Amino acid sequence: RDRYQRRVHGVFADLTGLPPLLIQAGEAECLRDECVVLAENAKKAGVEVRLELYADMTHVFQHMYSTDQPAVQEATQRMQEFTNKHVPVTEE
Repeated sequence: RDRYQRRVHGVFADLTGLPPLLIQAGEAECLRDECVVLAENAKKAGVEVRLELYADMTHVFQHMYSTDQPAVQEATQRMQEFTNKHVPVTEE
């Protein structure tokens, strides 16, 4: 099987029509380069995308390190801001 199937690998997929994306990765992230390519491809497809790279952080650093770490606090705050901007809140 082709491991680069467009249906399963975002780097090779058609990203047209996706909603806004927030991509956060550590500079020491095992998938850092793929995150950068994904962001570039999304922009080329007309998707609003924000790529944030955090120095010395690893894969899923937002959940693996203590919440008192500045990078974790910043990433969490930016996730909240992004969500507040792009996910409508409906009042019942």
